[in-house]
Amino acid sequence: MNTRPITHQLVHITYRLFDSINSLALAELGEQFEHASNEVKARYHQRDRQPTSLRHQAYRAEMRQVNMAYYLSYERLLDGMTDGPFFLADPRAKKIVIDSWLHIGRQYDLSIYAICVMSNHVHVLLRANDVNACIDLEMLMERHKRFTGRKINELHDAKGRRVWAEDPFDKDVRHGKFGLVLNYILNNPKKAGITDDILNFSGTWWDPRLEQEYITPLRRTQRSACGRPKRAPHPI
Repeated sequence: MNTRPITHQLVHITYRLFDSINSLALAELGEQFEHASNEVKARYHQRDRQPTSLRHQAYRAEMRQVNMAYYLSYERLLDGMTDGPFFLADPRAKKIVIDSWLHIGRQYDLSIYAICVMSNHVHVLLRANDVNACIDLEMLMERHKRFTGRKINELHDAKGRRVWAEDPFDKDVRHGKFGLVLNYILNNPKKAGITDDILNFSGTWWDPRLEQEYITPLRRTQRSACGRPKRAPHPI
């Protein structure tokens, strides 16, 4: 697990249910990522990867592309699963996850900007309010997963069932990309074919402070699309 701390830097966290991605497919994706990363590194001498190098920005840009390609492939694997587990599809389970994050936000003085609980994974967009904060992400995720896992198993009368996978994916959100990442998170249910009504999806929550600048334009876009042909419903 990535053990970097939560700071004032905006971060997008994705984590998933245990066994929600085939282990062979995940291993193959990891090998592809490692190969692509090594290809980029091979094009840049060690000194070019240092912050003082004139080529450092070019190196970072290529590595960002590799990381993004990996993440999008990871997302496609999650969205493309057809045989479960999907117990986060239960609106009551979604509420457990959302309420836990809102409690964490109050407890650790975090700004939780958006949460999207899909059928087999979760997106969270957050940062610490204190510019000097350094909060242990691994500790926070362990507590969140332990609490929500127990509550979800109680809900489904499935004592002892393993709920969460151990490999959350977290990435910094660069300056000026907040709206892009927020829209990606809120549109996740539509992208997966679950619903076209993204703002009334039971697994979605956003900070009310975002309403005027970000949510209202989404409402307008959604209303303007109401007359378009509907896609077939998602099987889950």
